[in-house]
Amino acid sequence: MLKGSKKLLLLFCVVFFWGLNGCVSMSTFQSPQVLERGQNSLGFGVSGFLDETDEKLAIYEFDIFTRYGLANRLDGGIKIFGLPGLFGGIQGDLKYQILKGPFFVSVDLASFYATAPSIFDDDDNINTFGFTPLILVGNRTFFGGAKINYITRIDKIDLFGSSSEFRAKGMPGLVFGAMLGKKAQIIPEVNIYFFDGESALVFGLGLQGKTPSKK
Repeated sequence: MLKGSKKLLLLFCVVFFWGLNGCVSMSTFQSPQVLERGQNSLGFGVSGFLDETDEKLAIYEFDIFTRYGLANRLDGGIKIFGLPGLFGGIQGDLKYQILKGPFFVSVDLASFYATAPSIFDDDDNINTFGFTPLILVGNRTFFGGAKINYITRIDKIDLFGSSSEFRAKGMPGLVFGAMLGKKAQIIPEVNIYFFDGESALVFGLGLQGKTPSKK
């Protein structure tokens, strides 16, 4: 694991140079169980990492997220994420539940866009696009999963749509969490990301409400 200031520096390099959180949320805040058709949920969350230098939890992003049951075993979601003054983005996803229970297995595919101010030029932004495939497993309370964040970064976009710089990066991750409650749910989670032979823990805490099941 990274330690102290090195961990803090590397995580912010991820934000500004790779555009990782400038292009994709580092939280998950969903379980393998999909919503029923016509059912919806709305929630918010906060994520952060432990700054081992000060031994404090540093806030990394805020999230507002909603999901809607589209069909049998299929729901969709939208998440707005970011940190005021640093970056902001939007993410949309579709999730299909393969196994109905009592042990649930789902596959999810998200796409995202976000922007963050460049640390080199006040007139330019770092724009990032990409997608995240995710596999989730678990029961009605506990869940875990694996995902890969595929990121495309464009530093400058002119009026004709061309870019001055293009980069692509893939970053694997794991998530472990819980859905505590029924209509109102508390969602504690831990996301682990791996890059360049290192790893980083991102802690999250969410709260969401769901409309009643029709069953």
